Amino acid sequence: MDRILDKQQRPRERLLKFGASVLSDIELVQIIIGVGIKGHTVENISMEVLNKCLNQVDLVGIKPEELRSIKGLSAAKIATLLASIEFGLRLLNFKYAKRPLVTTPKDVFEILKIHTLNSDQEILYLLSLDSRGKLVCVDVINIGTIASLSISPRDILSMALKRSAVSVIIAHNHPSCDPTPSKEDIEVTEKISQACGYLDILFLDHIILGQGEFASIKALGYLKQHI
Repeated sequence: MDRILDKQQRPRERLLKFGASVLSDIELVQIIIGVGIKGHTVENISMEVLNKCLNQVDLVGIKPEELRSIKGLSAAKIATLLASIEFGLRLLNFKYAKRPLVTTPKDVFEILKIHTLNSDQEILYLLSLDSRGKLVCVDVINIGTIASLSISPRDILSMALKRSAVSVIIAHNHPSCDPTPSKEDIEVTEKISQACGYLDILFLDHIILGQGEFASIKALGYLKQHI
């Protein structure tokens, strides 16, 4: 029993000592859920929660009934998990409530750097802008790698239309900390730029984030305009 409790407390200790950003997804969920039940540890329950989704983004909007089948996940724990997700979303929206002007790659870097710090996965973001170049919203489109994400321009366009975006910027991080664009980065940029042109949405740039530095596909001369 002591060993189980010790294992449950480790993520909390790591968070307090090193900060939340160093924790894995399963460790964060473990902290939210708290404890397991006999024969079903909090680690098992947390893994089942994450397995309900293709990626972390799918947790946004997940319904209580989708989680009730997980053994050891009580109504109280489901409520705590969903409340934590919603609170995180509200904090993100509050941060961008002032709608900053986005005119340079550095503006994008400053907005996103805290979200990609210490991330061991590539996170693809969509920044939707209004007619004055002010930020409307930042959305996470997918998590993984550019090579494995199977990015569909349709996903980006549907979100851009939902946000009534006049122009858009996409951005993702390189966990290697080197922001040099890969061949896949350049190919994805061209596909998305072309798709945006069909709907008269101006595709402004694709920013790649490294450790304390960034690269702009447009500034490097790889971006063709299709509008």
